[in-house]
Amino acid sequence: METRATDSDKLRLLANWFEREDVAGQSTISAEVQDDLRRIADYLEACQDKPKVERDGEIAVLYSPGHGAGWYSWNTRFPDCLFSPEIVQFLEALEALKLPPREKEQARIDGIVPIAKKLFGEEFYSGGAKNLRIQWVPKGCYFSVVEREGSEQIETMEIGDEWILA
Repeated sequence: METRATDSDKLRLLANWFEREDVAGQSTISAEVQDDLRRIADYLEACQDKPKVERDGEIAVLYSPGHGAGWYSWNTRFPDCLFSPEIVQFLEALEALKLPPREKEQARIDGIVPIAKKLFGEEFYSGGAKNLRIQWVPKGCYFSVVEREGSEQIETMEIGDEWILA
C-alpha cells in the first residue's frame, strides 16, 4: 500500500533537513525559518480536520469584501471562521430570500453575529458580518485572504503569501 506525504509532512521534513544540513558549521536557513516551516505544517494539518462545505470539487470560503472590518483579517486567531458550515448554510438560506439590500445586510448581522459568538467565543470580532460573502475555491488550492483598505479579497497562491488550504 502506497502512502503519500501530505503538504504538512513535506514541510516538516524540509525543516528537519535544513536543521541537520550544515554548511561550514552553520545551518543553511535560520532557526526562525525552520520554526515557521513547522508552524505552517501544524496549521495545514489542523486545517485538514476542520469541517468545510464542499460542492463540485470546491470549498466554501467566507470573506468580507466590503470596506470596514474584515471577517478573517481581523480574526486570524480563528481560522475556522473561513469555513464555518453553519455560517455558509445561513448565508445560502439568506441569499435565497428576496429581501431589499438594507434588510438583507441587517439580517446578515442579526443572524451571523450570534452564530459566530457561539462558535468562536466572545473574543471574535464580528464587524465583517454585514458584508460577509462566500467564494468557492477549488479543493486543494492554496489561497490567501488579502485585506486592502478594509476590503478582503481571496487570492490564490502567490509566493510569499500566507497560504490556507481549501
